[in-house]
Amino acid sequence: MYERHSEAVLEGIRAGATVGEAATGEGVAESTVHGWLKRGRQDPKSKYGKFAAQVDDAFTERTMPAPGDRPADRDELLMMATRAARAGNVTAMRLLAELLDPTDADKGDALTEFDRAR
Repeated sequence: MYERHSEAVLEGIRAGATVGEAATGEGVAESTVHGWLKRGRQDPKSKYGKFAAQVDDAFTERTMPAPGDRPADRDELLMMATRAARAGNVTAMRLLAELLDPTDADKGDALTEFDRAR
């Protein structure tokens, strides 16, 4: 089972799935994959060791920003939210409504900045 499913489970994790989601997607019990990880961490030279190291690396890569990444500034955030709202994302529409609420002087400033950027 390990040989048949470990690579697909790893790819699922690399794609953003949790261990449980990746396991279930491959038809493997989550407890089985956790067993592989436990054995791999206990004995890094075993056949499970490489898998455990790759899973750990995948989770580390997902939490670390890519080189050159930087936080979005206010105008960039407004643009991303606008694009998502125009695509039909209701959460983005709510965010824009809050950010662009003209009754809030502090937030109303965002509308002016946004209009200048267009």
